[in-house]
This record gives sequence, C-alpha cells and structure tokens, in this order.
Amino acid sequence: MTSVNSDVCNVEKKKRILFIGYNLPPLGGPHSNRLINFVNYLDKLGWKVDVLTISPPPSFPLYDNNSGNCFRESIRFFRTSHGFINRTYYDMMKTANDKIKHAYTSDSKINAKKLRTYLLKILRHIANSVLVPDSTIEWFPFGVYQGLKLTKKYKYDLLISSAFPATCHFIAYIIKKRRGLPWIADYGDPWVFNPTFNPKRIKFPIEYKVESSILKAADAIIVTADETKQNYLKNYPVLKEEKIIVIPMGTDYNLFKRMQIERSKKFRILYAGTLYAGTKYGSKNLEPFLDAVELLFEQEKFRKDIEIIFIGNILDDAIEVIENKQLQDKVILKGYLPHDKIPSLLMGSDILLLFGGEGEIQVASKIFEYIAARRPILCVKGSEKDPTLKLLQGLNRGIIVDNKKENIYSEIIGLYNLYQKQELEGTFDLRARLDCSWENRVRVLDKICGELI
Repeated sequence: MTSVNSDVCNVEKKKRILFIGYNLPPLGGPHSNRLINFVNYLDKLGWKVDVLTISPPPSFPLYDNNSGNCFRESIRFFRTSHGFINRTYYDMMKTANDKIKHAYTSDSKINAKKLRTYLLKILRHIANSVLVPDSTIEWFPFGVYQGLKLTKKYKYDLLISSAFPATCHFIAYIIKKRRGLPWIADYGDPWVFNPTFNPKRIKFPIEYKVESSILKAADAIIVTADETKQNYLKNYPVLKEEKIIVIPMGTDYNLFKRMQIERSKKFRILYAGTLYAGTKYGSKNLEPFLDAVELLFEQEKFRKDIEIIFIGNILDDAIEVIENKQLQDKVILKGYLPHDKIPSLLMGSDILLLFGGEGEIQVASKIFEYIAARRPILCVKGSEKDPTLKLLQGLNRGIIVDNKKENIYSEIIGLYNLYQKQELEGTFDLRARLDCSWENRVRVLDKICGELI
C-alpha cells in the first residue's frame, strides 16, 4: 500500500463503495456520528456510497426517530433484520421499565418487576459472554446474504466496514473472500484488546484468532489514536505499520455554526455523554465528583449560583449512585438528546465536565465536541496514562484534576471565581481547531480509498 500522503485521485475517477455499519441512524451515539460523517463526506468528495446496516426498532438504546434526514440525498441505504436476541431483550426491557415507572401497586410487585429486569440483564450478559463477538452476531447471516447480493448487482470497487461491534468486520471479511474487493476495516474502538474488556475471559483465544484473520485480510486498518495503533502492532506482530492509519474522532463545525447558544443565568457545569458509575468503563470518578457537588451545595450561595447538568444516556448504576447520595434534586438529568440539540447546550455552558478513562489506548470521543464548543474543560483524571490528558495539556483548554473530592471541589471554586471576575475565557486557549473537523478527517480516508482502487 502506498503512502496516504500521495495525491488524491480525481473525482471523476472515483467509483462505488459499499459501507457496512451497525450503529447508524436512527441509532445515535459517538460511533453513529463517525459513520454519518464518513459517509456524507465521501459522497461529497465524489464517491458513490451505498450503506448496508440494520433496521433497529424504537426500543433500541439511543434510538432517535428524527435523525434520518442527516444524510445526503444521493446515499442509498439497504437495511436488514438484525436478529432476535437484542430485539427481544430491548423490547422486554422497555416494557418492564415502563411498568416500574408507572406502577401504582405494592412495593412487592414493583420489586418483582425490577427483579425481572435484572434477570433479563443477566441473560443478555450470558449471551454476550458466549457469542463471538457478542449478541450482534445475529446480524451476520442477514448482512452477508444482503452484502453478497449487492456486490453481485452493483459491482462495487471498495468495501468499508466500520465497527464497534465487530460483526461488521465479519460480514466484510466474507464478502472480501467471495468477491475479492479491496477492504478497509475502520475500528472506532479496538476489539479484543479493548480496555473495557477482561483479557482473561473464556472466549479470548477464539476472539484473538478471529481478529488476527480479519486484520490479515483487510487491505487497510483505521484506528482512532496512535496509542491504539501501537497496541495493535504490539499484540499482532504480523501487522506492518504502514497498514494501520490513524483517523481520530472529530466534530462537525458546521453544526456548531448553525446552532443558537443556550446560556444560563447560573454558572453551568455540563457533562455530555454516556454516564456510568462502574470502574469497568473508566468512570469511577463519578462518586468523588458527586461528593464535591454535595460539599459545594452545602453553601447557599453556590446552591443559587451553580447548576450541574448531565445529558446523554444515563445508566442505572449512575442513577443509583445519585439517588443514594440524595442529589437527584441538585443535579439535572436531561437524559439522551438528539445530536443536533447538544451544541447549543455545550456552547452555552461555562465549564464542560470530562471523566478521564482508565485505559491507555483511546482518546475520549466527546473531547472533540468539547473543543468545537470552545468552552473550558474540567477533566477529572482517570488513569495517568490516559492519552486524553496529553491532548488536553497540549491545547491549554482547561484543568485536569485528581480523582479526589477535595481537589475537585477546590477547582470548581477556582473556576467559579474566574467566572465571577469575567476572566474565565481569557485564562484558557479557546480558539477553533479546524484540524479536528470531520471534513479534514475524511480527507485522509479519501486518500486511502483512492490508493486502494
């Protein structure tokens, strides 16, 4: 494969791409945003893009029925069934949770319904523990069948699979073997050596062997951070360095330019993203932060002048921690919002809150949205080796604080004092960083596609 720095092929020479992805609208989330921008900008740059994906029901997490108009008109979609397990699980979970929320019966009946939701979670956990890569593998036969039909009918010149989950790569692998097409495997998140997984799990040897085959078959591999690239080179010695290209997560500056800023009369600290409480996902910082909030709101002045907002998918364990600390009336939980509603809140906040990760190979995707909002960032440190810390330090975009209640409390007071003196913006470098735009990110992908054809 030639260097990605070579000239891009002319638009008139560009051909047809079959793009395979699972997390596409109407499903939201960071990976969905990555796929939206990959597909749209490839189309804008002259490629003819068809998308093979699932047809998710409204019960799926992060489902956004209004997100279907985010693609360019020339892009075609081919949707298939995704299987039985996930659909049944999410349908039943939604029904159970709705009954719990609206129950006007005895506590024993409410507890019985809660017990059913826990049993459902256990059953799904078992399925994910046994199936490779997880329960999304149900999509595999539907995706392969439709993919082979499409590649026979339309004569594509290139395959791109973008995962997590890795089932997208499984489908592309079979199509590659049957049709001999050039194939780019985009890893939004690493798979086998993902820091949120336990490498001692029972299916690890199988997954390692399967991923080795995928990596060998792909003509190019894309990861989101240089640390991830080095991790792959370390764990898969057969890989050549030039085969792995880094295309980080990005942000849509055009969306931010179109949005009106939603300001508050209070000093607003806002977190945007999925909120966990468990250490498995790198958010053990949540409890010390909430302890700092509790300490802060003991003072009437701060109760009146400061507001804490969480937007995004807030999981049960995080809600439980907030309720146990009796902070449900002191922090605002807005829940999941459509992606195009978030920039207004980000730009209107005084401080953007970030919980650092426990891993050493991934940069938090939300950091690029925060950068586009051009607001100071308060990062509660996770691992000392979290690459997000290095990025923040280089940008002088905010403050990194240790995972301790007293430290977090002190930094919030310091930032509040800067706000009161109208010195907050001047303390940090809040200039636009257009190098983080999706348009620039996809130009690298554009070059790779051109070279492979």
